[in-house]
Amino acid sequence: MAEEQNLGGEKILFQRGGHQREILVPKSSDGMVVVPSNMKGTGFLRNLWWTNRPYIGGIIKMKEFNGIIDTCSQITAKVYSHNRKKDVEGINMGIIIALGLSTVLLLCFFFLMYYGIRDDDEKARIAGFFLLAISVFITLVIGVVNFFQKPGNYIPYKEMVRKTLLAFFERLNKKYGNRGIEFDVRDNHYWIEIKINKKKKEAWRRQNNYDPNHYDTDEEEERRKRSNSSVIEDTSQNNYGPMNTEGVIHTAARDDDNSRLIKMDKQDQFEKDEDNVSEILKKMR
Repeated sequence: MAEEQNLGGEKILFQRGGHQREILVPKSSDGMVVVPSNMKGTGFLRNLWWTNRPYIGGIIKMKEFNGIIDTCSQITAKVYSHNRKKDVEGINMGIIIALGLSTVLLLCFFFLMYYGIRDDDEKARIAGFFLLAISVFITLVIGVVNFFQKPGNYIPYKEMVRKTLLAFFERLNKKYGNRGIEFDVRDNHYWIEIKINKKKKEAWRRQNNYDPNHYDTDEEEERRKRSNSSVIEDTSQNNYGPMNTEGVIHTAARDDDNSRLIKMDKQDQFEKDEDNVSEILKKMR
């Protein structure tokens, strides 16, 4: 297991299904870059480029990396919204109408039986029994239909997220596989894994004359923005809060990081992949 192999990982508190769980998340390394989710699993940490640049710089650009993580958060948010809609779906309207009719007929039965017995009206009592029979028949039909009806193909939220992200990663891996990186997602989407093939990575870097001291236009702009307030450093603190020391637990990324993301109007080259999420979800219904 990844967290067993990387003893230098950090203990992070996640929340899934109303339960909190402490997970040892591996740190990024030459062999794998790790992007944890936020605490509730509704998105993933942002601003981790500078932390991971030594491992994946030269094989993917900052804008591409940030765009992929942003899209993963958007996908997760869409799956969460889809799952919530499925959870609140009510009973079939036809069944509600049938049950309502059955209840009305039952009330009419009591009404007719009361006056039939009080007034010794045989016709009223017969009409009451007739309505009771219809009410019982409707109720039995509903019960039989529900008994033989196949339940919907329910897919847990974590599985929906995993399948949708894997469908997105399948396209990414076709593009970046020859560069030496492969995207995957941890069970229950605790974190995204970007696995690195060192030989392919170094070959790609040599082929493209990669210089770690050279920054592209987007990186230079980001450096200028950050230099106005502080020196560029490990920006994971912006998501986690103070970094933990040995054995200390901290909570995963603030959820407001990704709630702001969903409201953004920003367009990037990976947003078109997110448009296919709805089609993926339709197939999972």
